[in-house]
Amino acid sequence: MTATVLVDTAALPWESGLDYLRTLAPAFRNNLGPPDQVEE
Repeated sequence: MTATVLVDTAALPWESGLDYLRTLAPAFRNNLGPPDQVEE
């Protein structure tokens, strides 16, 4: 049986994409592309 989870995304705090990138493992971040283009 598969469970369905509903998330009220409007109730979640805003998180900037660039702030989130800093939380990723370095090996993952390094595969996103050239750093000078990723942070634009």
